[in-house]
Amino acid sequence: LLVDDRPENLLALEAALEPLIEETGVRLLRAGGAEEALRHLLNEDGAIAVVLLDVMMPGTDGLETARLIRARRASEHLPIIFVTALDADRRQATLGYQFGAVDYLTKPLDPEVLQAKVRAFLDLNRRRGEEVLHERRRYADEVQALREAALRDETALVATIQRIGTALASELDLERVVQLVTDEATTL
Repeated sequence: LLVDDRPENLLALEAALEPLIEETGVRLLRAGGAEEALRHLLNEDGAIAVVLLDVMMPGTDGLETARLIRARRASEHLPIIFVTALDADRRQATLGYQFGAVDYLTKPLDPEVLQAKVRAFLDLNRRRGEEVLHERRRYADEVQALREAALRDETALVATIQRIGTALASELDLERVVQLVTDEATTL
């Protein structure tokens, strides 16, 4: 997700990431400000791997946008790379990291460095997705095993009840009936 209030900056980021797009097939989302960025986060529901976020935007600036991103449970761990044309002083960089930045880059950007950083987060996101898929499969397998065990237990219970019913209907010796019911109950 690329977030910048200036269309030419969005275009420059896209151009810098073009080789990565061709290599991975990743889709870039553009946002001209905080509101549009947050809308993308809601609509994409966990599909965004990293946010490249301009610091100096009119209205809701990048720091506040990062705070809003972090406030949502679904995006609280989403990597944010701040991008700014201003030479970041220590205080501003520290604020950026406090608001959830994993990196703080100043323009002009080195396209190869930007690609490497974004690639790393794409790889992490892909691995996390694979882990989630594996975990869901494992959970589904466990649920299926529990269902099968419950079905076996229910089948055994029905068979036992049928045996007891047959014995009650056919046996006249009370002592034998009590012994049979006791044995079957012990088995259960």
